[in-house]
Amino acid sequence: MSMGLQLDGLRDKTRDLKRQEEEQETGEDVKCLLKLPDGEEKMETFKLGTMVSYVKAYIQKNYGFAMAQQVHT
Repeated sequence: MSMGLQLDGLRDKTRDLKRQEEEQETGEDVKCLLKLPDGEEKMETFKLGTMVSYVKAYIQKNYGFAMAQQVHT
């Protein structure tokens, strides 16, 4: 086996391990049922461990509701 093929194989293994580590760090998918102030319900998927502040900013950006004024249940 040539040195180039060995390096290619090593790069592939390293890339796969890095991808697996990144998936483990980000966690599993969590489905959230968002009940919006206008009565609409939306299902969104986030990663386990996602900060609540990120979810609030996501809702504000994508649905136009200011989360600082909302009651959390």
